Amino acid sequence: MALGGPLYQLYLKAGLAKPPLDLLARRLVAIPLFAWLPLALLSLWGGAAFGGVDVPFLNDIEAHVRFLIAMPLFILAEPIVHVRLRAVIAHFTDAGIVPASERGSFDRILDSAIRWRNSVAVELVLMTLALTVGRSAWLAEGALKTATWYAHAGAGGVELTAAGQWYTWVSVPFFQFITFRWFYRMLVWFGALMRIARMDLRLVPTHADRSGGLGFLGTTVEAFAPLVTAQGALVAGLIASQVFHGGKAVMDFKIEMIGALVLAMAQVLLPLCVFVPKLGKCRRDGLHAYGRLCSQYVDRFDRKWIRGQGCEGQDLLGNGDIGALADIGSAYDAVRGMRSFPFGRKEVVQLAVAAMLPVAPLFLTMMSPAELLKKIMGFLM
Repeated sequence: MALGGPLYQLYLKAGLAKPPLDLLARRLVAIPLFAWLPLALLSLWGGAAFGGVDVPFLNDIEAHVRFLIAMPLFILAEPIVHVRLRAVIAHFTDAGIVPASERGSFDRILDSAIRWRNSVAVELVLMTLALTVGRSAWLAEGALKTATWYAHAGAGGVELTAAGQWYTWVSVPFFQFITFRWFYRMLVWFGALMRIARMDLRLVPTHADRSGGLGFLGTTVEAFAPLVTAQGALVAGLIASQVFHGGKAVMDFKIEMIGALVLAMAQVLLPLCVFVPKLGKCRRDGLHAYGRLCSQYVDRFDRKWIRGQGCEGQDLLGNGDIGALADIGSAYDAVRGMRSFPFGRKEVVQLAVAAMLPVAPLFLTMMSPAELLKKIMGFLM
């Protein structure tokens, strides 16, 4: 899912990647510097790097977080997601979850997802949105309403500095494009899983992962952790900027923080929830089948060993019947304990921590580190 598309081809031609996604360190340095370094140089040239305005470049927390923390995390997520999702897709067939009769349909789903992932038209639309709607929205809502290194109030309204021109026409749109691109690819992943969930999958209610054999899907949470941390960093940067330069308080942004957490949960866990109906049916069918098997075996065991019909001369101690009784009971308990989701509480907590970790330091502006830790532990527990 992380490969393909015009931007990936640009990486290859610019020497920023080798197939599949090698040269990660080069991208982690070159791409953020392309967005951040011209801003530093232009603001220095314009005398607004260290002072001269209400918010000089050095003090613009949001800009630094955007390009030096969030952008590298988006880039870092690419090879991690590629390796993990490739293994996840392969597991569907390697573990026999997709039977041979459905292999053709499975391959067509993957081919369709790859075509959408590589679409030139889609990436052009995303870039256009970033340069138009995204840029306008940021100027209207994201820009600070005071004299900054990138803009100041003039007779005709807000006037952009030289650094501001690069910021609003290059750096911010490029960052938004990368963000939109990730959201789009998450939609492609969602769509592929939705189509796979409609297939005749071979699920086992007694599987040790307690998810019918689909528990491996929960490992995608770790792969997407850099992505949701980057999004959390964006929210933290926005809040910090408004707190330190806009006269706001951290708790004025409760809705934004809750929204960031909900978005992280939705984009990573919602695609996995398409298997809930399939897992629910697997559990119901398993309870029926194993319940019937238990009834049959327990009845035979009762007649033989409790009522003494057919056990003359036999000793229950060491007999395989008692072990089989325990095994079939364990199998039924396993079916009863089967989850309707291909992930558990551990994955949910991991995701919440990854999303909220960048926001946590902001609470130091209103409470001590010890108090903050206590509240975090209370939330997680």
